[in-house]
Amino acid sequence: MYAPGARLLGTLDTERVRVDEASVQRYFTFFLRQSADTIAPSFPEPSHDGLQLLAPDVAAYSGYYQFQMSKAGRCRVANAKFTFVFQREESGQLRILLQTSGLTPLGVV
Repeated sequence: MYAPGARLLGTLDTERVRVDEASVQRYFTFFLRQSADTIAPSFPEPSHDGLQLLAPDVAAYSGYYQFQMSKAGRCRVANAKFTFVFQREESGQLRILLQTSGLTPLGVV
């Protein structure tokens, strides 16, 4: 999924830019364990409006999304934004070069 050397700047990450597979896995493990008992993301349908072609084999996709987090029976909604930069390999597979996301000013309600 992530290309070697890809960068992750997570939605709720305060540690650092993550550039290796082990640190990406640690982020998602921490995020899922600490943030909620359940997390249900709601991404928009992909559209050309959020897509930017950066090179023949590289594209960026940006937009806004929400995810519901439930912990101890309490449900909250996080409002966030994202950007993914993808590269299509010669095999045709898409790999993530960069993923960045963060809470919007609406935050978690």
